[in-house]
Amino acid sequence: MARAKKKAANSPQVLADSPLVAGIGLILCVVSIFFALSLFSYKWEDISLLKVPVNDPPSNLFGPVGAWCSFLHFMFLGVGAFLVPIFFLAAGVMMILKPNPKVWGRLCWMAGLLLSVVCVMQLDGASWMKVCDRLNIGSDPGGIFGRLVIGSFLELWFSTVGAGIVMWLVLIGCAIMVVGWRTALAGLKRLPALLGGLGDLADSIREKAGPKDEEADEEVIAR
Repeated sequence: MARAKKKAANSPQVLADSPLVAGIGLILCVVSIFFALSLFSYKWEDISLLKVPVNDPPSNLFGPVGAWCSFLHFMFLGVGAFLVPIFFLAAGVMMILKPNPKVWGRLCWMAGLLLSVVCVMQLDGASWMKVCDRLNIGSDPGGIFGRLVIGSFLELWFSTVGAGIVMWLVLIGCAIMVVGWRTALAGLKRLPALLGGLGDLADSIREKAGPKDEEADEEVIAR
């Protein structure tokens, strides 16, 4: 009996439901706030590698620590670094609300989703050039990671179009695994009904707007 209780106490489910996991989730939520404020208040003039002398005092809300943390994230992930706070916040909320072993697998898929979005940004570099110039991070919106995966690997082996297809498939696959494939299938089954409802709504809006348009046309003709 005592051995059974000890075995149950050390089981993965019990360990996953411990307050430690919820505590880690809470810490991740706080970290997400730190990264959000640091990244959105980032000024490249705070970094001594990019400007001498640097801003004094730093423009970043968390001073030199926040400035350098943001700089390293922008260098590695490019514009995709703005998604890091969302990742930490979602991870923290999941660990607080669902402290079970499955959460670790979903966190891995979430990380894969984040990195795949970074690679897609790298493929669509022209759309992000203004943001890259403002952040002074060069011509790689996907940062070092995006340049290595796309420029140094996928584009060499699959061409630009092939690399785009591969990364979009990876992105969609990671998104499905994050929400769960059963949830994704249920959503696909409901998609026709949703599209039909949107079509009915559009028809009703046209019907309501129709008489007004006809009256307006009659007034124009009368004039």
